[in-house]
Amino acid sequence: MPTNGDQTEIHNIFWKHNLSGSAPSLLGWNDFFEALRKATGRRVLIIDTCQAGSSIESPFDAYSLSKRSAASLFPLLLATKGEESSVKYSPKSHGQFTYALLEGLKGSADINQDSHITVKELYDFISLLIKQQLRDPNREQTPQLISSENLNRIRLINTGQ
Repeated sequence: MPTNGDQTEIHNIFWKHNLSGSAPSLLGWNDFFEALRKATGRRVLIIDTCQAGSSIESPFDAYSLSKRSAASLFPLLLATKGEESSVKYSPKSHGQFTYALLEGLKGSADINQDSHITVKELYDFISLLIKQQLRDPNREQTPQLISSENLNRIRLINTGQ
């Protein structure tokens, strides 16, 4: 949703009042991916929503999304899979995924101690930390990485250690 997004349009789409499928103040996934594809430099798309896996995959199947990511040369890191909901992290005012992401980017994700954090290292760290800190046995949160092996090696941060 861009900064000029209209909440009325979101409400109408969510509650099925907008049968035309158009929402002039919102950005469709195709437009979003096209803009991301055209951006210069390296890109990583991180989706941190309550049901990230479903929200990003709804217009596409997983294979199509993976192909789009590989063709556009950007990895996708999602907070959840399918119909899972993100888990709140009580000590902070955000979710478990955000907490793990921030801890990883602070340097904890540099598991091999080579002074660089790659996309794959960050994903592995986030997945492990969420699994370790998930206290409710009836809840699951499974982060997803949609990426090629080549994109997994993108260096996100130089830790300088």
